[in-house]
Amino acid sequence: MNAYLNLKALLEGAEARATDVVQAALDEMPPTIFAVTLDLDATKDLVSSAEAEAVVQVIRDRWPHPAFCLARCHDPGAWSRAAARLSQPLLAWGALVRQGGYHVLGRAPTGTYAVLLRALCYRHERATADQLARDPEIVSPHKMNHDAHSLMEYARTGRPPLGPTLADSDSFSNDLRNMARQRYIQQITPGVYRAVAPVSPNAAAFARVSK
Repeated sequence: MNAYLNLKALLEGAEARATDVVQAALDEMPPTIFAVTLDLDATKDLVSSAEAEAVVQVIRDRWPHPAFCLARCHDPGAWSRAAARLSQPLLAWGALVRQGGYHVLGRAPTGTYAVLLRALCYRHERATADQLARDPEIVSPHKMNHDAHSLMEYARTGRPPLGPTLADSDSFSNDLRNMARQRYIQQITPGVYRAVAPVSPNAAAFARVSK
């Protein structure tokens, strides 16, 4: 289940810091919440750099139960610095839907990690290593395999050893575990992973848009 928090609305009229209102909202959430969208729209002048870092610390302390993403973070400087300093990468979405695009605050993933993250953000709501290995945008179905097992199967069957192999799945499985450990993605059940995608208040199981 997903939750939505509008930080500007939570702060309006509240005599409390950003970290306090976020913590209070988290304390109200049922234990079934496993992902939170923190909407930062129009909060540039409401949250100091120190408060942003304190909120990211709360996120780090809670992760992955629940995990977090940011939405509409139009001035990401302080949040990005906090994410980098605390080794808590965060997906920052441009809108409350996946189509709004994302970027990573903090240390951005590279290589295969970046490819897998993009697939989880745009093409797979959740996926296993095997499912990602069969994604043609990650592993070409025309990839020729030259490992010993593939060549033995080629000699036995006469079929060219094309497409993903068990080695691809094993490699992605290791990558996904590392990505979850580094907090780029969330493991929701053993072997099943997801990126933390944004949710609108109407679609959330738990929403706080006012004090």
